[in-house]
Amino acid sequence: MSTDRDFQSGRRDESAAIDSRAPGPSVLAERTLLGVFAHVIAFVANLVPFLFVVPILIYRFSDHEFTRTNTRNAINWYAFLFATVVTFVAVFFPVAWLTDAVALPGVIELLLVLPVFLFAFFVTLLLPLTILFCLVATAKAIFGTAWTYPIAPDVVGYVASVRSQ
Repeated sequence: MSTDRDFQSGRRDESAAIDSRAPGPSVLAERTLLGVFAHVIAFVANLVPFLFVVPILIYRFSDHEFTRTNTRNAINWYAFLFATVVTFVAVFFPVAWLTDAVALPGVIELLLVLPVFLFAFFVTLLLPLTILFCLVATAKAIFGTAWTYPIAPDVVGYVASVRSQ
């Protein structure tokens, strides 16, 4: 066993030495840490204003297919989530203003408010699903699988196909 005195004098125990020529974990050749944490990075980036470009930059500049696939899946989910919330806000405020400003019969008001209420329920349901999906996607990435988020359209693929035309 090596001691501090052995280390200072230049002697060391060869059994404790690490062979620098030994291959590293083959796991990192198949998947990268950025690929594993792409979902967490995208989750955090969407909580902090203006950091949403981080996953896009990772996708754009990464040359590892595992990283690109996982980042693409995360971008697709958060683009879907963003579009859903923006659509909800664009529908909610005009309907709220209309029902306050104009005296509508009860049935017509119900026909206006009920879909907005159901949409609000759907948006509210998406928020805890986002946390669950982030955890599932990260766990799948740890084990080497790129998990596609359910109900999220392939926005990145669509943008790429439009740009290539």
